[in-house]
Amino acid sequence: MIGEMFVGLWRLYSSLDENISETGATSLPPPSRMIFPLLGPNEWRDPPGLNSFTFRAAFPSISIEDLDEWVDKAYSDRLFVYDTVALTARSTAHRVDSKLTWWGKPSSSTRMLPGSLHWWEPVRHNVLEYAGLEIQANGLFERPSKPVITYVDRQRQSPGRSLKPKDHDQLVESLHELERKHGWEVNIAQMERLPINEQIRLAGRTTVIVACLNG
Repeated sequence: MIGEMFVGLWRLYSSLDENISETGATSLPPPSRMIFPLLGPNEWRDPPGLNSFTFRAAFPSISIEDLDEWVDKAYSDRLFVYDTVALTARSTAHRVDSKLTWWGKPSSSTRMLPGSLHWWEPVRHNVLEYAGLEIQANGLFERPSKPVITYVDRQRQSPGRSLKPKDHDQLVESLHELERKHGWEVNIAQMERLPINEQIRLAGRTTVIVACLNG
């Protein structure tokens, strides 16, 4: 959900402020609610817990409403007025988004909107700080002096998200060769075995992430 929906929603909303800074400073108020009118209680959650973690970390005061709340409002015979609303529908995006084949995500067309180069920084800063990375006096996170490469090892997961054993071994050896030759930091990470805070901190420090995705 974070990759399929939330990134596109924030990209859309962030286009209202073309002056978002490198430190994540923005004139936009944080979203006050996330509404899932077709999902029952807890159906918006994912097994690893990343959806809940990211929503709460990025926007600590956000209210999450599901089908039950939506039905309650429908039957309340009251008018609810929202100041600003961003809508997304994954299935609709797959049907009408002509740029989908470029990016592989239903939020593809939002990449073409105007906005700041630092549009993602308000979310990134909040999530990384919540996960435990320290912000320096200049408002930025410390950058590693050398490249940090993280290979997300999914060999224990379903075949669609893993490499052939021989290819996996060759990739790991090649990465370690870079480590030995250049002194770069190389991490072979099985993310599902790490606490979420540690996953986020590792991703936040990483320069290049290598992972296998099912096509």
